[in-house]
Amino acid sequence: MRFPLILSLLVALVSAIDLLGFANWQQYALRPRDWGQLYGIFTAPFLHGSWEHLLSNLPPLFFLAAGLKLFYDKIFWPVLLSGWFATGLWTFLMARSSLHLGASGLVYALAFFLFFSGVFRRDVRSLSLALVVAMFYGSMVWGVFPAQPGISWESHLFGALAGLLMAFYYRKKVDPPSKTYSWEREEDRPDETGIWDYRRHFEPPSGFQHPGE
Repeated sequence: MRFPLILSLLVALVSAIDLLGFANWQQYALRPRDWGQLYGIFTAPFLHGSWEHLLSNLPPLFFLAAGLKLFYDKIFWPVLLSGWFATGLWTFLMARSSLHLGASGLVYALAFFLFFSGVFRRDVRSLSLALVVAMFYGSMVWGVFPAQPGISWESHLFGALAGLLMAFYYRKKVDPPSKTYSWEREEDRPDETGIWDYRRHFEPPSGFQHPGE
């Protein structure tokens, strides 16, 4: 969980410096179709318009990034960076001509990836995480609609779309880690006769007989 924590602290630090007035970094926000500020695709998630905005994004950013790292460690970086870039790029190309900033687009990308990965994979671990995401962040789905003025619903929409597409793309690329129990290992199973090998197991399970009985 080290990098999710570092990422969250970095977002908090950069936003706090800006909000406290020690620096004026609002010019690094994303301005759609302003090619001179194309860097906003990468810098906008570090900036927030208010303390409330920052505090509403930090907890889900940390927990969703931690869930991605714990359950999908092998594709953590491709998913994180692709979600970051795709959300920012689509917002830059197609959003309203306004100032867009905040980590909420990335949050939507992570949330929708984790949820739909469980839907597409249908294994116990992925489905369990998907249910947790749905329980805590299911109401986020309303953020993809233009309901509140001053909210970048476009970044929410494009982040959700990026997460959905990545979940579909990676559905068979790598499986989340799973624990193998002793009775699932081939060498610990009884032979075809149903006789338990007492040389490997001091106590045979119920229902099996010793050799020669």
